[in-house]
Amino acid sequence: MTAVDFRKHVFTAPPGRRRLLLAAIESLMAKDRPFRILDLGCGTGAQLLDIAASFPLATCVGIDLSGGSIAQAREAVADSDDQVRLSYVQGDYLSFETDPFDVILADSVLQNISVPTAVLASKIGNDLNPDGFLVASIPYDGLYNRLVWNGRRTLRLLRGPLLERMALAIGRLLHPSWSTNMIRERVPYLYLLPAHVDGWELRDAFRSAGQLVVVQERPVPHASPAQPRHRLVVFRKQPA
Repeated sequence: MTAVDFRKHVFTAPPGRRRLLLAAIESLMAKDRPFRILDLGCGTGAQLLDIAASFPLATCVGIDLSGGSIAQAREAVADSDDQVRLSYVQGDYLSFETDPFDVILADSVLQNISVPTAVLASKIGNDLNPDGFLVASIPYDGLYNRLVWNGRRTLRLLRGPLLERMALAIGRLLHPSWSTNMIRERVPYLYLLPAHVDGWELRDAFRSAGQLVVVQERPVPHASPAQPRHRLVVFRKQPA
């Protein structure tokens, strides 16, 4: 059992993180090119609104397990001038069938999909056009992150209302510009352990099972001591 029931959990991406991911896509895709993009684990959909505004010819699809997140995303897009190019799907990505995309975006999502790495790589590879991109932020193996995950194992034993009130109070101090709801959305992640981390094993599986090779990587700014450190990794699907 995971610490977060993603079907019921609403998640909103903060503006700084959205700007980081948008800049990564802008470095890969021309503004005057029509292309299809999937936001995997799209949350409340703000990232796709940013992308649609920046790329006037892009067709944007978001998918998320959370009915609450998708409801908020659909409500937001109803007021957008770009609504004809935006759609949101509630469902499990692993059973999602669609035409291939030119870009798949996965912001701190892949580590939470509990299937063998080769299965995940094959699914993503099948859903990308040749020379398409997977743009993923993902935690990596390393001493700091191992300490974070060991700490989460301990927090699982202490989980309760008092601990979560303390976490909410600390979150307000660390992120005074965030809403209380945005901070509260992140509290359950204090107990979550990854199914996948970036490293040679993941990259080897992505290359062999999904024909996905790394073409870019960079660190992601670290937002909180309780958060694992992430990399932004861009994979490109190799031609057959």
